[in-house]
Amino acid sequence: MKISVKMGSNSCQIEIIDGENALNSLGELRSVIGDKGNFDASGIKIIHRGKTLAGPDSTPLVEFNFVENDKLIVMGKPKKAMKIDQGYALLIKYEKDNLVKLQEQYAGITRDLEELNKEYLEEAKTREMIKKMDKRLNLFTEISLKHMENIDGLEVITEETSPEQTLLNREKRKSLIVGIQNLLNLNDKNARSLEELTRKLDDGY
Repeated sequence: MKISVKMGSNSCQIEIIDGENALNSLGELRSVIGDKGNFDASGIKIIHRGKTLAGPDSTPLVEFNFVENDKLIVMGKPKKAMKIDQGYALLIKYEKDNLVKLQEQYAGITRDLEELNKEYLEEAKTREMIKKMDKRLNLFTEISLKHMENIDGLEVITEETSPEQTLLNREKRKSLIVGIQNLLNLNDKNARSLEELTRKLDDGY
């Protein structure tokens, strides 16, 4: 059974009682309406045929004698927008603006190094590419260390930061630094692979 729900200037249809995904309790109806209309579900009023639906969340919807295409009118206050902590937002912005690019840079280096290891080039050309790759690896290390320094210097905790948010901000900062450390370890692995390629050339393989 489908009913129409009007929420301010918006409306939608909701399936109740009968159907695979149908709602069967007043609490379920309140929750879905709250999500669809961005209402605080605990404070909404659902009006059916001029009367407000009342009762605990467990109240079965069959008790309200709905019929197909019945209409509900919903009144309530919008959910309060969550205030985003400025320190946490600063970490998220730094991650988006810088660390995504750092990951892409690592991926590009790794991809090019794999191609270089296939040794399709002449020896002189391979040695030239090795020098260029070595510079890229060193530059990646420098940039990564600079990012770690920058993140450590971000002011993400102030006197107004709550204890809970302080913990979240510290954990987020730590996760960003650990992520960079992991990339540095992988970059070291790439450097060892480049050294092995150089050794093979020196040994005449």
